[in-house]
Amino acid sequence: GIKSANVLQAFGISMGSVTWADVVVKLLNHDCHMPMQHHVAYVGERVKWFFMKQKEPIVHFMKSLRGSPDEKIYSVLYTKHAALIEENPTIKKMVFETFDAVVDRQL
Repeated sequence: GIKSANVLQAFGISMGSVTWADVVVKLLNHDCHMPMQHHVAYVGERVKWFFMKQKEPIVHFMKSLRGSPDEKIYSVLYTKHAALIEENPTIKKMVFETFDAVVDRQL
């Protein structure tokens, strides 16, 4: 946590005047950077997990478009590609592995 001694120290020695904004930025950069990095990494892992679990639901969604009211909103290729993914295990494996690699690369 931030202590009053740290606040006083953050004013430091300066040729010009030091504002409270300067002190806050200095304290946040020093004391909050690492905890914030951990929080961001945690959130990133949660988002990654979410996307990894969406592969099958996305294929199901793509497959379910044919004959639905939403069919005209999306490309006709969605249902064709979903059928290819469902029917061919090699295509499914390659698409899912590529998806996973892209998600992994984002962190």
